[in-house]
Amino acid sequence: MTYRIPPSRRWKYPPLLCLCVAGFWLAWFLHHFAGTLFFYPIGISAVGAIYLIRESWLDWTTQVTVDDVGIRWTRGSVQGALRWEEISELGYRYEQRAGRGTLVVGVVRARTRILHPLPIMPSELYEELKRRIGGLPPQVESRFLAP
Repeated sequence: MTYRIPPSRRWKYPPLLCLCVAGFWLAWFLHHFAGTLFFYPIGISAVGAIYLIRESWLDWTTQVTVDDVGIRWTRGSVQGALRWEEISELGYRYEQRAGRGTLVVGVVRARTRILHPLPIMPSELYEELKRRIGGLPPQVESRFLAP
């Protein structure tokens, strides 16, 4: 089974990108009439467009595939795969992101005990992994599944 980021999240970037491109062309057009003041909106629009293109590409290429052989994941150009024999459990860790603690969930390689975080973890994927290799501890699972 292949799990992807929901279409509602993937399709939010193209309209925003169109706004950046429209802002870029408007600032470029107005630059000819108003002088160098409009270079700032051109730069902001270009940086915004580059950021949105990158985020859109990451969201469109993110997927996690679970089958009888093992689990494979992709996000952008980063790929990973583990066979079921190589996985010991479902693991977690807390990371500091954007000034707050974030719960990161992934699979743990059996020999090295290294956590391999998965790029996405929808509840359906969690239930599938819980059925195959076991779930998280109850206190962590309640925090993970909380809305």
